[in-house]
Amino acid sequence: MTLKPIILALAIATLPCIVQAETSFSDVYAAYQSAVENSDAAEQLKQAKLAFELGKAKFGESHINSANLAMNYANAIKLPQNYDARTASDSTLPQTSDLLEYVVEVYEKEYGEESVELIEPLLKLAHSYQFGFKTESEIKMAATRAVGLAEESSPLFKAWVMAEAATALRQTARYKQRAKKYLFDAYDLYVEHAPENALERNLAAFQVAKYEMEKRRYSKAEELLLNVVEQFQVLDYSNAVELAAHAFLVELYEKKGNREEATKHCLAIGSMKPWKDSQEQEPIFRTPPEFPVSAARRGKEGLVKMQFTVDEMGFVREPEVIKSEGGKAYEKSALKTIKNWRYAPKFENGKPLAALNTVQFDFKLGK
Repeated sequence: MTLKPIILALAIATLPCIVQAETSFSDVYAAYQSAVENSDAAEQLKQAKLAFELGKAKFGESHINSANLAMNYANAIKLPQNYDARTASDSTLPQTSDLLEYVVEVYEKEYGEESVELIEPLLKLAHSYQFGFKTESEIKMAATRAVGLAEESSPLFKAWVMAEAATALRQTARYKQRAKKYLFDAYDLYVEHAPENALERNLAAFQVAKYEMEKRRYSKAEELLLNVVEQFQVLDYSNAVELAAHAFLVELYEKKGNREEATKHCLAIGSMKPWKDSQEQEPIFRTPPEFPVSAARRGKEGLVKMQFTVDEMGFVREPEVIKSEGGKAYEKSALKTIKNWRYAPKFENGKPLAALNTVQFDFKLGK
C-alpha cells in the first residue's frame, strides 16, 4: 500500500478551466501536460515556463490559476534532469524560491493563512535550501509552519508532512535536532497508523536507521534496516532506498566483524532489479588508508595503484601493486586497507562472478 498525500495533485487538479482558454494558451498547457505524461523533463520546463507567462498575462498575477502555473514551473525547474549546471546558470530562469513565495502569497489570499493548501508550497520552499536560495531561519519558518498547518489533519498526512519537513531541516546546521524530532514523530505515527509494508513507513524507517547508525546504535539500526529490506521484498518493488539499506547493512556488519552477514547484502545489492543483467562490480564498503606516520613526519607524499580481483562474494582477493611512488610504507598501508573493502560483485546473465578491478590511493598532505 502506498500512501500519497492528496494535496500533491493540487497544481493540476485545480486547473480544469485553463484548457478552455484561448487557443494559444490551451495549446501550450496541453503541450505541458503531454510532456509530464511522457516524462520529458526539458520539454516540461519549456512549456511550464511559457504556460506561466501566458497564464499570468491572461488571468492576472493574483489569480489562483497563475499561482498553480507557477507551482508547475517551479516543479519543472527542480526536476533532476533540468537542475544541472546549465539550468543553475541560466539567468532567464527565476529562482524556485521566488516562484514558491509567490505561490504562498496567492494561496494565502485565496484559501486563508491557516489553510492546508499552503502545506505543499511551504514544504517545497523549505526544500529549496539545498540549492542555496534560502537562509536557515527561513527554511525553519517554512517547515515548521507546514507542520503546524497539518496538526489537525489525518495521522498519515501529518506524518508525511513531518517527514518532509525533517528532510529539509536536516540540511541545515542549526535545526538538526528539530529535524530529528519531526522524523521520529513521523515514524511513530506511521508505525501506529500505517501497514508494515507501506512505502512511506519504510522510507521513514530508513531515515531513522541512518540516525541510529550515526550515533553508533548499531542494534537499533540493524533491526530497522533488516525490516526495510524485508518489506521491500514483500512489495516486490526495487527502490534506491532498498539498495541503500543493504549498503548500510554491509557497513554495519563489517564494523561488527560479521563478514558472513555482510556478504549476504553484497550479493543482494548485486542482484537487485535496478542493476543490469551484466553489471560491473560496485564498491559498497570502503575505508581510507592510513597515512604512514614516518612519511608524514618527513612531509613526503605518495601514491599506490593496485589491481585485484573481486570474487563472487564481493571480497577483495589477490591485491597487487602495479604502480607506486613514495616508498614501501604507502604500499603496506594500501594493501592493508584494500583487503577490508567490500563490493557488490560483477553479474553476468544474473549470476555473480569474479572480475578484475583497479584503484589508486593518493597520499596527500594537507596544506
